[in-house]
Amino acid sequence: MSSMQQDFDEHEFDQAARLIDQRRIYARRPRTIDRLIPRIIARSGVAGTQASQELDSTWKQVAGKQWSNCTMAGPVRRGSLEVFVTDSMVLQELVFHQQDLLQQLNQKLPQTKISAFRFRVDPARFKH
Repeated sequence: MSSMQQDFDEHEFDQAARLIDQRRIYARRPRTIDRLIPRIIARSGVAGTQASQELDSTWKQVAGKQWSNCTMAGPVRRGSLEVFVTDSMVLQELVFHQQDLLQQLNQKLPQTKISAFRFRVDPARFKH
């Protein structure tokens, strides 16, 4: 082998050795608390529960006394808030007022970005 080819091979070997050492350093680096806490919260479901409670209480405020006892906020899927209602008469009234309700809800919770409602009659959810 020529000396140039040997030098090149040693250079590649040195680079590979440095890369392996760098990877070992990162693999052994302890996880910081600022990266662990969001993962723990996400796994436990605490954030989702708090968000749904906040959404439900805000919905009750927006719905007002007229509809707060006969409606319940559900999950948000693809920008649509699912709202459970006691009967079809309430559903029809809400459909009539949905644009106003949507505007009020988005003013109070701009981070949720709700673009529509999906009303569902489900009287079983209201049995105590």
